[in-house]
Amino acid sequence: MVPAPLRRILLLDGARRGTGTEIEATPLGVVDAAGEIFRAGFFGVDTRGAWQRQLAVTMAIAESAVTGSATVPLGIEALAAAAGRYTDAIRS
Repeated sequence: MVPAPLRRILLLDGARRGTGTEIEATPLGVVDAAGEIFRAGFFGVDTRGAWQRQLAVTMAIAESAVTGSATVPLGIEALAAAAGRYTDAIRS
């Protein structure tokens, strides 16, 4: 099975919970996106080569996918509803 290409990334953070009812995405540039993607993951190794490979992979992801930081509504029900609307909007 061939994996589907990664086209869009929304980075969520508990500190960015909004008071609204919609998902609000702020686009990130490639360098900021790479930094946020790297920060969001866990990479527990201690060799220089492994870190360099991980940074290269992170940069490649940031260069190939539209990446943004997102503010999301509080609560699971509100988030689920907003996610459905957001998905419908980006498909059209």
